[in-house]
Amino acid sequence: ANTCQRIGFYAQTDQNVCAGLPAEIMKACLLLGSNLGDREALLSQARSRIALDCGQVIKVSKIYETAPWGFEADTPFLNQAILIDTAHTSQELLSHCLRIEVLLGRERPANLECTYTSRCIDIDILFYEEEVCQTPQLTLPHPRLHLRTFALEPLSEVAPTWKHPILDFTAGEMIKNLGF
Repeated sequence: ANTCQRIGFYAQTDQNVCAGLPAEIMKACLLLGSNLGDREALLSQARSRIALDCGQVIKVSKIYETAPWGFEADTPFLNQAILIDTAHTSQELLSHCLRIEVLLGRERPANLECTYTSRCIDIDILFYEEEVCQTPQLTLPHPRLHLRTFALEPLSEVAPTWKHPILDFTAGEMIKNLGF
């Protein structure tokens, strides 16, 4: 079932979208990743486009160099989390992020079973306030966030007090649960 809730603000269920217009400016955390091309320049370009198209950038983590997750690649990823204030709904934010990926050269494989590949840019929504959402296009919080130190470490820098609305752990607590 496609369901969405914004815990602490309002709850809504809709078959097609996570939420209507946000009741206010919302905080969202995005994870940027790149392991092709000029990785640092691509992260910088993504941050600039996000500031133009998605909302005000509030905090930026340091850049982490990490091994690919779920596949083998010659080049490690650079990852960075950014916290933004946005007036967009979570679905609108996703559309903007996907468009920015395309503008920066992202090509998705035709084989949808091949989900983990090298890429020039990847922009994931880690969270959108405390919204819990599951549609064919978007799952919030990110469904594998609690398993990925490459996402949790930068997240803990930009939103150290944010708690996963389902697991009820901060990023730091989730890192400890992974044994790091």
